[in-house]
Amino acid sequence: MKYFDEWPQCKAWLTNILNNSGLCTEEEISDYVNKNKPLQFPCIAYVDANETFQFDDHIVYIYKDQIDEWSALMTAPSDDETFT
Repeated sequence: MKYFDEWPQCKAWLTNILNNSGLCTEEEISDYVNKNKPLQFPCIAYVDANETFQFDDHIVYIYKDQIDEWSALMTAPSDDETFT
């Protein structure tokens, strides 16, 4: 997982993903980067790897609103007494 608060950081990370393969042209890398831009910043990104097809991986972004929602759920009092 990677945290990004601006596009240049994210763009470098996305570019590096394909550059490491050595199998892509500059045009393919540029297309990949443009197709995988996050919707907003800040965000957390990770590669959702597909074990069957190496180049079928896709990027998943988690945004602040989702983190806020999860945080609220984790700090809310629970009625579940399972762990007492």
